[in-house]
Amino acid sequence: MTAGTHLAGAALTASLLRGVGLEVGLLEGLALAWGSVMPDVDTTTSGPGKFVRPLSSFLERRFGHRTLTHSLLFTLALALLLYPLWRANPSAYWAFLAGYLSHLLLDTLNVNGVPLLWPWRVQFWFFASREWRIRYASPQEATLALVLALFAFVLWPVSGQGFASAFRHLVGTPEVAVLDYLDWRERWEVWAEVKGFNRETQEGLEGRFLVVEALGREGVLVEDELGRTLAVSRDGQVVAYRVRMHRGRAQVLREWRVDLSGRLVGELLQALPRGPAGCGSPGKRCPPPSPRPWWPRWGPTPGWRPRRARPAWFSTPPGQRICIPSPACT
Repeated sequence: MTAGTHLAGAALTASLLRGVGLEVGLLEGLALAWGSVMPDVDTTTSGPGKFVRPLSSFLERRFGHRTLTHSLLFTLALALLLYPLWRANPSAYWAFLAGYLSHLLLDTLNVNGVPLLWPWRVQFWFFASREWRIRYASPQEATLALVLALFAFVLWPVSGQGFASAFRHLVGTPEVAVLDYLDWRERWEVWAEVKGFNRETQEGLEGRFLVVEALGREGVLVEDELGRTLAVSRDGQVVAYRVRMHRGRAQVLREWRVDLSGRLVGELLQALPRGPAGCGSPGKRCPPPSPRPWWPRWGPTPGWRPRRARPAWFSTPPGQRICIPSPACT
């Protein structure tokens, strides 16, 4: 297969990996692309071979094209050799190996096949019939590359929320939607797109509502614009016809150290700043706050709001932290 076909296969692989939960950014994309063409480093006529000509010339003379570098044995050795990359960036590591394996899979469509069990010289093909196999740089290969690229283009937007979540959106039942909430609530605000019937008001209900908590595996508890909570399920306060979850802002964690000696709980509650609470529970450790950006900011920070003054006894020195309970944290 040509380099263009393998790169199209890498693009489709990127969409598939993203859909199953692997983060695919610029670094992972480059690792995928390089892995998808690297097996052809065993010939001086390929792009990678021209880039490292001394190595490709040696491999071509010693082993020949589509031998050592197209085997599962070499893939395993390469995976072990790249162990430091796995320690540094697991996503890039798995992306590279996925790209490498995609190359071997696409080469099984070729008329020459691939010796996956080299040095045992047995060729493997995807199709048993020779009539279905694709010749190098033929019109059939160009069609294959186009199909791979189109599938990658179509699947990329869907893969952003994950294939499982996309399927749940398609189903739209409260029992399925609650699974999205359980998956996302640790990292993001979750909003429910609800269409149903309110039994109390005897009116239809439709809109987006902030999800407060899950009602087991049957539905969710949401908050409307007036601050009222509504139970959304098949047999709840709101009979749900359709429920779809959407991710909101990332969860913000705040921590305070409080000296409770001689203080009342009411004083503590009065001293807490307004806004999202911290996370965790007494005796549990909270994740560290995100580091501040190193670049200077000009003007007010986005999202900044003035806060009332706090008593001197309410401070945040280093040391033991007490976290305010919140359902967003464990």
